Amino acid sequence: MQIDSELILSAIHRSRNNQLSFWDALIVQAAIEGHASTLYSEDMQRGQMQDTLRVVNPFSQPAPGTATRKAAYLLASGPIAHGNR
Repeated sequence: MQIDSELILSAIHRSRNNQLSFWDALIVQAAIEGHASTLYSEDMQRGQMQDTLRVVNPFSQPAPGTATRKAAYLLASGPIAHGNR
């Protein structure tokens, strides 16, 4: 990703419109222009959407019940559940 005046101006607008720091807005704008779908950041709000970009905090706790449902699904759909041992 090339940092140029257009990217910086877009980040300034994003910073003002979305109440982000300039540096966070620059990261978000670069990720969007780079066609990323997910941005991992511990500094931004979990689940936040910026256009087509979803912000994920890799250190946050999952929503209540999410891990349990996923584990239950994995157990129910694993090799033993299908008779493959």
